[in-house]
Amino acid sequence: MSAHRECDSCGRKITDDNPIVMKLFMVPVKPGKPAKHSSYTHHMDVGHCCFNKVHDWKWQPRKSRAEMGDAKRLRKAS
Repeated sequence: MSAHRECDSCGRKITDDNPIVMKLFMVPVKPGKPAKHSSYTHHMDVGHCCFNKVHDWKWQPRKSRAEMGDAKRLRKAS
């Protein structure tokens, strides 16, 4: 017997037609300390039913360590 699963955004039941497409994790950000996935405080399963809703948010693309370093150097010089 499987556990009853539902989309944490809208509450619809997770089925073969409405699978989980994303898992979101909330990680606290403290100044001067790195944010680590292992210290997440909340999580959310998002079903296909809310896929477009989540993609309408303003997401930032992931940056490499070199890109992050370049951005810090440019901010200090300004």
